Amino acid sequence: MDVKRWVAYTDALAHTPEMRWLREQPDVTLSMRCDSMRAIAAAVAAGVGQGVLPCFMADAHPGLRRRPGRQPQLSRDIWLLVHRGARRQPRVKAVTDWLGECFSADAARFRGEPGADGRAT
Repeated sequence: MDVKRWVAYTDALAHTPEMRWLREQPDVTLSMRCDSMRAIAAAVAAGVGQGVLPCFMADAHPGLRRRPGRQPQLSRDIWLLVHRGARRQPRVKAVTDWLGECFSADAARFRGEPGADGRAT
């Protein structure tokens, strides 16, 4: 595969960390633009080009592998918005607590630590 061909987001998602990183790379040729991570993953797996995806997503895809060498260190904030009047309701608090536990339990996978998904690295 030509290492300079890339699958990237559409212009509507140009503000994402992935696209900012890609714009900084020399000699990038976009072979396809997509409006979702799943579409990028499918295109990369089909051989259209390389893509920048969260490790937790790409590591779980059997048709994808990490590029050799140093990986870009990209991050995003994840927000959970709760109405002020509802945040102390037991059922809402139960859901927010559960989501926090889920993210904490999978923190290594979300950080992209090799092997955190159980696959060989």
